Amino acid sequence: MLPPDSRQVLKGALCCLLSALLLQVAVGLQCYSYRGSFTNEISLGQVPVVTCGPAQNVCAEGVTALSLGDQRMVVVLKKGCHMGDFRDFTSKTYGLNLPSYSHARFCNTSLCNNLYQNNSHLPAFPTAPPPTNSSTSLLCYSCIGTTPESCSPDSAQQTRCYYDSPSCFNGTATATIGDFAVPIYLRSCQAGGCASLTISDSWMTLHIETSSCCGKPLCNREPGPAPTTTSTSTSAGPRPPPPTLLLLLLLGTLALGG
Repeated sequence: MLPPDSRQVLKGALCCLLSALLLQVAVGLQCYSYRGSFTNEISLGQVPVVTCGPAQNVCAEGVTALSLGDQRMVVVLKKGCHMGDFRDFTSKTYGLNLPSYSHARFCNTSLCNNLYQNNSHLPAFPTAPPPTNSSTSLLCYSCIGTTPESCSPDSAQQTRCYYDSPSCFNGTATATIGDFAVPIYLRSCQAGGCASLTISDSWMTLHIETSSCCGKPLCNREPGPAPTTTSTSTSAGPRPPPPTLLLLLLLGTLALGG
């Protein structure tokens, strides 16, 4: 049998626990709420907390990272309330050509969607070629960003490719998490096929679309604007006769008048 003091302590702890549970039931599920994208590194400050609606039973957290196979990458992140079953989904594509990582998790306790605050839970993408894979002479523009300007040829690096990446790639990607979509612009060395790619889950999708794939040095540069062509308007009046014809007409008129 517990002494009176211990019973009082236990009673107080149970009262506090019951009060906390009743408060959560009264207030509802609370989750961190955020949506945004980062270049190279996640750097979250104070993340807002929201109270979920009656039909929202889980805190959701989704992240998609697309890399050039080095330290350069774009990370898309979304947190918030959601309606769905508790689950945890992870997709990884590794290799030197545009490795990617996607992770979606639904949890059912308040503020449980707090995994991604920085890069510590992102995988380390491969950054070095195999020892036997020596470089070729092919140079390609390489860059990744969320605006066309951030991945223009003027701001891109010139990267020497490897034997298993004999092509220069230029394309776009779209990372979608729930109702949040971020465009990504890409230039890189790439495998010969340069095939478009879609990685899809019920809540998140990463789609990479090829614009061009070529095998000449620095050929993944956007072509310049097409030359402007001028056309003659069909509504214009009749053209004046050439000077020689005018002179002949003038001489004929003078001869008739004489």
